[in-house]
Amino acid sequence: MNTNITMNDKNELLNLDVSIVKKNIYNNYCGFCRVYKVIDVDTITVIIKHNSEFLFIKCRLSDIDGPEKKSKIEKEIELYNLGKEYLTKLILDKVIFIEMKCPDKYNRMLSTIYLDESKNFNINRNLLDLGLVREYHGEAKCDWDL
Repeated sequence: MNTNITMNDKNELLNLDVSIVKKNIYNNYCGFCRVYKVIDVDTITVIIKHNSEFLFIKCRLSDIDGPEKKSKIEKEIELYNLGKEYLTKLILDKVIFIEMKCPDKYNRMLSTIYLDESKNFNINRNLLDLGLVREYHGEAKCDWDL
């Protein structure tokens, strides 16, 4: 895992002109990233620096499943909105610490995210503890029991 990210890289990520970023998948990255987009409660797009290039990476948060925006269940849609709003306020346009493992079947990197490199605040676990997502380990998905 790549852990050679400096504080200078962290500042460079924060002040980055996103028009120069390339899209790519990068396995087993561990380090700082900038959160570029919160897609939903369990999927984000981040920017990492690899060698001298910046890369867009779409990430699926590991071990959790969020409610769906297009659900037919009104309470699930409400929970989706609450979760996305919470996650957006917490991480959008911020530099966080990420551990990427491998791509899922949609080529999103399965990832665990933290507020900083100390790893004291696991955001995946926080979303679960708040009841905004449910635990998920690849089994068949079922309806939300709300």
